[in-house]
Amino acid sequence: MKDFETYNEKLNTIFDKNDKFYQNRLVFKVGSSTVMSNDGQINQNLLDNLAWQTSELMDLGYQVAIVTSGAVACGRRIAKNLNGSIVDKQVLASVGQLDLGTAWRNAFNKCNRISGYSLYSEKNLSDLVEDEENPLIKSLNSQVVQIINANDAVNKFEVEQLQISADNDRLAVRYGKDVCSRKNKRRNRRHGIKS
Repeated sequence: MKDFETYNEKLNTIFDKNDKFYQNRLVFKVGSSTVMSNDGQINQNLLDNLAWQTSELMDLGYQVAIVTSGAVACGRRIAKNLNGSIVDKQVLASVGQLDLGTAWRNAFNKCNRISGYSLYSEKNLSDLVEDEENPLIKSLNSQVVQIINANDAVNKFEVEQLQISADNDRLAVRYGKDVCSRKNKRRNRRHGIKS
């Protein structure tokens, strides 16, 4: 186990809150190949480790969201008879979402953290505004770790993007840009920093 004091010192050095460009919202993207182990199972040890690191960051005052992939891969290990069409991948996503969300929840439970699991598309995120009526913002402000995944089960466009490995990558960028950066832009304007 890591020495907590040394770890926290390193984090404090990397994330200096006195820096005028300090931002307290972080988005992590975790891909399918990270979520799944070589034997085709969910890599629970890795998710536990990521949850622990996230919890440490939250203890330092950061608000964290995780954009995850892996629902189709999780579904593939359960429903092995689906052959790979777009509709098959949508079914695989619907089968795998439950296991993936449960794995993340279990990881954060071990850290005594609350996690939520939200399915979004790029359009859903761009429609959100920075206020307490936005469930993602409310989660961040309430110290709830949001696990975000593209809604592959119902959105054909998202699954088509999966063919080129871009759905959750783009979702992570969009979340970081549209949700996390708004707070920083307002803070920067207050301090006369152009962003």
